[in-house]
Order: sequence, then C-alpha cells, then structure tokens
Amino acid sequence: MGKGIDKLLSEITRLSEAECKTITSEAESEIKGIETDLKKKKDLKKLESEKKFRREGELAAAQIMTAARMEIKKDRLANKADLMNLVFTKASEQLSDLKGKDREKFLHKLLKISVFTGKEEVLPGKDEDSLTSALVKKINSSEKWDLTLDEKTDRIREGFILRAGEFETVVDMSALKNYLREHYEARVADELFSQE
Repeated sequence: MGKGIDKLLSEITRLSEAECKTITSEAESEIKGIETDLKKKKDLKKLESEKKFRREGELAAAQIMTAARMEIKKDRLANKADLMNLVFTKASEQLSDLKGKDREKFLHKLLKISVFTGKEEVLPGKDEDSLTSALVKKINSSEKWDLTLDEKTDRIREGFILRAGEFETVVDMSALKNYLREHYEARVADELFSQE
C-alpha cells in the first residue's frame, strides 16, 4: 500500500508540476499579451500627446503669426494716416502761405465763386492782409462789380465774409481746408496707395 500511495503522490506531483508549468506558461503568455497591449496603449498615448502638442504648437504659431500680421497692418494703416495728415497739412500750409500775386489770384477766384449780386461788402478776416482796397478795385474792374471793402472782422482768421443786407456768405479758409479734406481724402488716398 505504501508503494501505491507513493506512486499516486508521485503522479499527483507530476501532474501538479505539469499543470503548474502549463498555468505558468499561460500566465507568462497572458502577461506578455498584457505588456504588449500596455506598450501599444502607451505608444498610442504618446503619439496622441505628440499630435496634441504639435496641434497646440501649430495653433500657437498661427496665433502669433496672425497677431504679427495684424500689428503690421495696424502700423501700415497708421503710416498711411500719418501720410494723409501730412499731405493735407502741407496743402493747408501752402494755402495759408500764398503771398502776393498768388494770394490775390486765389482770393479773386474765391470771390468769383462766392459773389451773388456784385454789390456786396467784403469783410476780410483778421489775418487776411492781401484783401486790400486796391485788390477789390482791380477785381471790380475786371468783373464789372461794385464790391466795397469793409473793416476786418474777428469772426474768421483767413478768408472773408460777403455781406449783402442781412445775408452773409462766409468764406473761411479753415472751413475751406476742412471741406477740401473731406471731399478729396478718398481721391488722394487712391493716388497715394492704389498700387499697394
């Protein structure tokens, strides 16, 4: 009986060792499969993270480029505005700086545009030194008018006021300069910047 039990124990031990080897082999195989899955998941996660960082980097770069482009456009616009201001400032200065015969011709043209009856009183602006009685006499002669020169007025600096009874026409140089800017700004901008 002792041999039978020893044989049985030996068989059980052999079967247990074989079963143990099988279980161990299966466990090792399962562990390898899990490790492979984990590695794949880790690699996939790493790839997704890299893609995410790349997208975020590209987005940040695009935002920086957009901001830079907007800043450049803003600077260009400011430069254009400065140039437009310079053009109209220079034109305004040239109108104010007209002297002698050029100023007289300009005033004559303004009077031709403004005179309605030809019998108005002319009130020069407080700084309008070119509008003299001699000039009014010369203009009256050439236009067959009967304008009279009155005292200078403090109401405007440059230009003149035409008065016919209760009616007045104010020809103010600063208003004229503003009018010119309003009406010619788009045209000047087109001339300056049309090739951009």
